[in-house]
Amino acid sequence: MKEQLQDSEFKAEYDALEPEFTVIQAMIDARKQLSEKAEIAPFSRRFGHEVTA
Repeated sequence: MKEQLQDSEFKAEYDALEPEFTVIQAMIDARKQLSEKAEIAPFSRRFGHEVTA
């Protein structure tokens, strides 16, 4: 990858995709957070704590 980024045409295309990668990473992060809350929620409720978003 490091060598490919030395190619100006490749780097321009790669950089053009950065906004899409940013959105995808945000979606992945949000899904992880929801997953973690879903795993914690049953235990929290069991011990009388309210789960908030």
